[in-house]
Amino acid sequence: MKILTRKQSGSLAESLVFAKLISLGHTVRFATVNQSGFDLILLNPYKKVEVKHIQRVGNSSKDSFILKKSQAQANSFDNLILLISDCTSSKGITNFEYYIFTNKEIQNMINSKSSTSGNYTFNLSNNGLSLSGTSLALFKNQWDKV
Repeated sequence: MKILTRKQSGSLAESLVFAKLISLGHTVRFATVNQSGFDLILLNPYKKVEVKHIQRVGNSSKDSFILKKSQAQANSFDNLILLISDCTSSKGITNFEYYIFTNKEIQNMINSKSSTSGNYTFNLSNNGLSLSGTSLALFKNQWDKV
């Protein structure tokens, strides 16, 4: 069962990623409210970061995120940071894992998809090890990409 609403989920993920980036020595600020395409801004060097959160419940039809048309543009962000929280236990959220993608890596995934609306859905596998058929192992905690 998902623990958080969509809005709460987004706020939690953005705050955790914000704190992690600061702990790594980055200067970070939140993007303008309702900014199209990205959530956080790194100031030195300047980079746009999109943050997504999946509350994993073990059902690939529910464990997903959507990139809207404006977010799927080739220049809309520099990095996408995916936070996956484990909600498969009845005790609530038991674990957080971070996956860091460059825009090019996300574009490669988009190129293998089709969309009539311009929005793209990325499904997490039932076992949580791949995203839209791409193994997540290469992206886990790859903070040097940021």
